[in-house]
Amino acid sequence: MRIRLAQVADLEGIAHLIHRNWDEVLAEVHSAAVVSRFRSEMSIAALREQLCSKTILVADDAGTVVATGALADFPSEGRAKPCISNLFVAPDRQREGLGALLMQHLLALARQRSITVLHVPSSRVAVAFYTRLGFTVDTEQPDAASEMTWMRKRLSDGKA
Repeated sequence: MRIRLAQVADLEGIAHLIHRNWDEVLAEVHSAAVVSRFRSEMSIAALREQLCSKTILVADDAGTVVATGALADFPSEGRAKPCISNLFVAPDRQREGLGALLMQHLLALARQRSITVLHVPSSRVAVAFYTRLGFTVDTEQPDAASEMTWMRKRLSDGKA
């Protein structure tokens, strides 16, 4: 298993992995409209654009992308809002610790960039996962229609 920066050659695998999650896992707890919206936003073309604006990592197991996640900035009210974005693990590889391993790498990147508070828009399925990693539900919930729960983690104390 290797955690590395995503490359253009990974985009098809990343898109497939994300679509599998929306179809096989998240569709059970999110509305059809939300599944359709988020799924459509994860085309190979959209991911190609994201390679320029996000730091996208993949977990590569013998040449297959089995997990992905990104560090991004989703500005809010004119201020930077550093976020974890699109953290997904292949449905058949969940509960193996791949998400936590990938998150360790993303948190290290955030600390290298002197980020003190990190946000994540969490699916209904992932709230417990992020809570185990020290994230708490944010008091600000900007878009209820997205069915995402915004969470946050303070990094300035140097703990993972």
